[in-house]
Amino acid sequence: MKATITLLSILFFSQYFFAQQNFKSKRDSVALESRLKADKLLSSLKLSKAPKLLFSIDNQYYYIIIKTSNTVYNEVFVRTTKSGDILESRNLNSCRKDRKFLLKVNPFDYSKYNTSLITEVLDAKYIEGKPSYFVIENEKLQRYGEFSLSTFTIPSPIDGNLYGYLIRKLSEEIQMIK
Repeated sequence: MKATITLLSILFFSQYFFAQQNFKSKRDSVALESRLKADKLLSSLKLSKAPKLLFSIDNQYYYIIIKTSNTVYNEVFVRTTKSGDILESRNLNSCRKDRKFLLKVNPFDYSKYNTSLITEVLDAKYIEGKPSYFVIENEKLQRYGEFSLSTFTIPSPIDGNLYGYLIRKLSEEIQMIK
């Protein structure tokens, strides 16, 4: 009887472990797909070597901030097909309030970010929404703050104010399409 219980326990835990590993590998493959699509997009836009921040929802809607100087940011909205072909790309006019906000949160302070790809937040209180992807690249194309998570993941792996700003700005652009 003990042998049967032991055997069943081993089978149960091995199935549980396999399921967890399978879920992690799916999460990682979604993250790598997001990274590849973002890299393809940034390359096709032929942006300068300036630092850039990219935030996307569903690998289809992109909000990009390009740091052109210490006090100037250019913002771009891009919509693509599911396969990554560009349907629409436009420069955005930032209002004074948004420019002041970006200067205040200083999104290009690399010391605030992790340097490895994040695909899960272990202490998450809330997880909901479509897949999102975030990355900052410096002039040397080094990645900072990179994550692939559900859009509404709390706590966010980056500054909550910046994350809220990115979600709001991208949502506004998506609403203009629909």
